[in-house]
Amino acid sequence: MPSPSVSVVMPTYDAADYLERSLESILHQSFDDFELIIVDDGSTDGTIDLIKKRDDERIRLVERENESGITSALNRGIDESHGKYIARHDADDWSAPERFDRQVTYLDTHSDVALLGTGAHLVDEDGKRIAKRRVLEDPEVGDLIDHNEFIHGSVMMRREPLVDLGGYDERFLTAEDYDLWLRLADQYSVANIDEPLYHFRQHDESIYGSNLKMLKLYHVLATRRVEDGFDKELYAAITTDDPKKAIEMFTTEERTWFHTELARESIRYGNLSSGREHVREAIRLNPTDLTLPAMLLLTYTTPKIASVVVDTYRKVINAKISVENRSG
Repeated sequence: MPSPSVSVVMPTYDAADYLERSLESILHQSFDDFELIIVDDGSTDGTIDLIKKRDDERIRLVERENESGITSALNRGIDESHGKYIARHDADDWSAPERFDRQVTYLDTHSDVALLGTGAHLVDEDGKRIAKRRVLEDPEVGDLIDHNEFIHGSVMMRREPLVDLGGYDERFLTAEDYDLWLRLADQYSVANIDEPLYHFRQHDESIYGSNLKMLKLYHVLATRRVEDGFDKELYAAITTDDPKKAIEMFTTEERTWFHTELARESIRYGNLSSGREHVREAIRLNPTDLTLPAMLLLTYTTPKIASVVVDTYRKVINAKISVENRSG
């Protein structure tokens, strides 16, 4: 049996509430030369039964008894795959019908691109659209160091570069995707289709809640890795659950970035009090950045107004960087 063009890797853990829509969107893609590899980490909510009810030879289920984490699940899925392209998809999200077709066509005609993402609609737990996530079409390493320009579940990658780099680094308990994007962008071209071909579901308990700080700590670890190699001391501070010690190891520039990012993301997702706290610290560290007082003012508006302003600002910055990259 010939290998499929695309291998879709989906980790699952107690995903029954949203899995049906996700599977429907994958199995009804206009491009159908793919396999779907689902790696389950010991679900107990009926997820396995939902998958096994699907009579589709393109689905392959890998069951693991113990929850081992998303990073190792992703690598297991890659190890089990056969396609020349590896696509990601999360169990609670869904894709536009033309997503795979658009990405395969792009990669087939851009042989230098190793990683291709798309824009997305952000949706709430009920599937209602709450925002549109724009992405930079031609990001370079420097752009990615400033901001993660890829939506993890939307990406499609070439197998060879992915395998050559060793896949996802299992030392990263979060931001494992960002670390991989930086390593890919450091050696290959990367790109995005700036159209919402993916629907990214936001949960109250998602990474944009309590785990946002840990995500940004790992982001700094990933950026240091590209610039100076893997920082074992910083990694040790992060993994011993001592964020204060880790932040103390940051340079002033890294600390400013850390608080600015926490402020921006908190404001963007409606947590204005947290955003206010972090933007004040960013102003203390970098009083010459005139965008920070404006961000502080946003925290005294409403969550809806603040989110619209932050997203609009990102659109303007993305357009500016895109023009600069093309002209350069």
